[in-house]
Amino acid sequence: MAIGVLSFWSILIVTGATLGVQHRRVQTAQQAAQALRPVAGSAATILFSLGLLASALVALPVILATCGVVIGSEFSFDTGLSKTLRESPRYHAVILALAVVSCFIALSGVPPIKLLFVAGILAGFGTPIGLTCLLRAASNSEIMNRHPISPPLRAAGWGVLGLITVACALYLAQLLHLL
Repeated sequence: MAIGVLSFWSILIVTGATLGVQHRRVQTAQQAAQALRPVAGSAATILFSLGLLASALVALPVILATCGVVIGSEFSFDTGLSKTLRESPRYHAVILALAVVSCFIALSGVPPIKLLFVAGILAGFGTPIGLTCLLRAASNSEIMNRHPISPPLRAAGWGVLGLITVACALYLAQLLHLL
């Protein structure tokens, strides 16, 4: 968690110190690397490449395993990285299939920055939906074995959901030039 938070703040600060100050739009990974030049100098390209590689090495296994668990749960088969290939062949097949599909997407020629942008937007819009499901489940006595979340925590959750939903709606309105 600490590494994730440190990475987030590092990206935020460096982006603000470079792109934000220069009012530059980035469409390619090379442009993003060059935007780091004022901060990182001649090592900008290497630093950016290492940052992308590190974030992929951290995120990809988590995303693949999580998607495998979600798909396994939906289709009722055993999941978990602690399971061997013999114990859960479908789970490992799903992870392999997802990795192959990811490789095809990465090699499709679509610029990585555009993929990151679209993935961020989809994740942002998926968050209110997922949070709604989570709050409904956590509030349900049957699902929670007669131990639902407390009313203050439930209220805080719905409040956060409201803020996220408003932020998504404002972004969508801005994207569609309604604001």
